[in-house]
Amino acid sequence: MKKFTLFALAITVFASCNKEVKDTSTSPFNTISEKRWQMTSYMYNQIGIDVERITVVDTCVADDYWTLKSDFTNLIDEGKINCSGIQTRILGTWVLLNNATQLQITSYDIAKLGLSDATYNILELSATKLKIQRTTGGIVYTFTYAAK
Repeated sequence: MKKFTLFALAITVFASCNKEVKDTSTSPFNTISEKRWQMTSYMYNQIGIDVERITVVDTCVADDYWTLKSDFTNLIDEGKINCSGIQTRILGTWVLLNNATQLQITSYDIAKLGLSDATYNILELSATKLKIQRTTGGIVYTFTYAAK
């Protein structure tokens, strides 16, 4: 009986020394994918000018949503209010870069008849909020999205 007890104790101690399995449900990939992200605000400012302009989301994009699918495709849906009159969906791909500190989006834009490619710095990512930023043409753009 002593041998069995020592054996069971040894197995318990050995098992408790194993590395913990990481919970992947909170990984950046799982946090960002398979949600409908809807823009709640955007901000832009020109480099070198101290004034930041905060703009309310235009009614044309207020009902738009963005879905980053787990197969690395993305879908941008213009919702019911379509101000361009040309398209209601934009398809493309996405990937997290640099230890999930950047988000790269490549989309086929029917209106522009071509691919558009953009890389954003991820400023904040949670189960309910995505905040990204991109600098282009000397202007810093910051977009905030809420998971719907």
